[in-house]
Amino acid sequence: MELKEPFRKASSIKEVGEFRELIRQLERRLGFLDQVQSTCCGLSLSQCHTLVEIGRASPLSLHELSLRLGVDKSTASRVVETLVVGGMVERIPQPDDRRSVQIFLTTTGRAMFYRIEQEMNQLFESVFASIPVEKRPQVLETLSLLLENLPSLKCCRGDI
Repeated sequence: MELKEPFRKASSIKEVGEFRELIRQLERRLGFLDQVQSTCCGLSLSQCHTLVEIGRASPLSLHELSLRLGVDKSTASRVVETLVVGGMVERIPQPDDRRSVQIFLTTTGRAMFYRIEQEMNQLFESVFASIPVEKRPQVLETLSLLLENLPSLKCCRGDI
């Protein structure tokens, strides 16, 4: 992983360990939120993420959806199929290329998307409100920096 100057080396092993532990805790808590979010709406976690991505950027091709979800096209296709069977998503073939489809939310899917968005917005509104007002820009900046740098990480198994 190539780091930008002046961030070549972490200050200390202790800081790196603390950083890693905080990220692990954040990941666990967000994972718990995902479980709560998906089970309260009767969807699997992958269905919930897929429904939200389609709702936020509809219409999407299967390729675009797989990129947004960070999964391969066959995985995205299987999840989309479960949502089609559940009446939440519709696939419409493109007139110029019958192999290509656009993915849309149905009326039922749109209602579920709005429900998920509303519930998660309420939850995160309360979390954000608990952060001191003067620290909020710093929190947003820090999260943006993390997201910007996480895709380039490598570990012993290869790219993340």
